[in-house]
Amino acid sequence: MNLTFLYRKPDGEEVEAVLSNWRESGRYLIGFNPEIGMPRTYRKDRVVQYHNDCDKQLGQPFTDPPPIVRKAKTVPKILFTGFAASERSALEQYAIDSGFQVVKTPTKQLDYLCCGPNAGPAKVEKARLAGAWLLNDHDLTVLVETGVLPDREE
Repeated sequence: MNLTFLYRKPDGEEVEAVLSNWRESGRYLIGFNPEIGMPRTYRKDRVVQYHNDCDKQLGQPFTDPPPIVRKAKTVPKILFTGFAASERSALEQYAIDSGFQVVKTPTKQLDYLCCGPNAGPAKVEKARLAGAWLLNDHDLTVLVETGVLPDREE
């Protein structure tokens, strides 16, 4: 059965979305979008409304948006994976200087997982299921500069 829903894009535009062969993974809906002919990942916090009682098939149909870094009351926790040691070290220092707490393992308290080109799928999935938001090094820069996690096509 397809999952159909109204999705709000980062620019505020609302579009109809369809996923086949979908699965729920923490704060994300992952599947194949037959309308565009490619796999997609959607953030649950951007779902406006599910159609045809699709939300009843989900364990957690809606989630809160990611924490805003500049206005966070607690220090957001971030984990880096899939980067070369020197690059990871530089990114960790950048994160610390930007107000993050760098952690070494994905736990339920993890806010963000920053994935490099060699990120292992097991760690990524564990972080997703723990409720972490996924980003890459470019997204981290945008998050630090604007306070908002950018939306990406996956």
